[in-house]
Amino acid sequence: MKWLKHNFLRLVVHLFACSLLYRMINFAVSREFSQDVMETLTRLSGEWALKWLLFSLACTPLYTLLGWRKQLAVRKVTGLYAFFFGAAHLLFYAGQYRFNVGEMWIAIWTEARLAIGLIALVILISMAMTSNRWAMHRLKNNWKRLHRTVYLCGILSVVHTLLYLKAGGEVFVYVFLLSLFLILRIPPVKKKLTLARLSYHVSIDI
Repeated sequence: MKWLKHNFLRLVVHLFACSLLYRMINFAVSREFSQDVMETLTRLSGEWALKWLLFSLACTPLYTLLGWRKQLAVRKVTGLYAFFFGAAHLLFYAGQYRFNVGEMWIAIWTEARLAIGLIALVILISMAMTSNRWAMHRLKNNWKRLHRTVYLCGILSVVHTLLYLKAGGEVFVYVFLLSLFLILRIPPVKKKLTLARLSYHVSIDI
């Protein structure tokens, strides 16, 4: 019971990610291989890669604003799912070209939105590969520098999505959330909000 209480949120994240994966697999196997199927899977996997990334970026601002700690336990795993769905996004995109690597790379390097998406994925790959104690020990201070590139990854991911979906309500939500999360991580802003939160709790206790 203690294990479940301690790992409940992490378990919910895993179950939710597995349900998304099941739905995508079920969608793929229940239909014949076609361009439309690959396009749909590419879109869905890309959207969820960005959503998982935003979930991960939201963990620290939630603590800054509200003092919540539990979500910090899933910051790493949500980031890893961003990588997983990002990799699936690239795989499904390759499926649109029937895995013709030559044609796919020509498309990537001739369209800015594709190149931007690839750079974002490379950043996710580098962070996923170094999300372990061995990498932290080996890289030392460079580990933090590397993982701060998640902010650049978030910006590139939103730009990539914006170039695909153009002007739409959902895109503006992504832009707003990312902007908010980045602003809340600026040291002076973070410090002032933390002090304001602590002062508020002290006044309530009194």
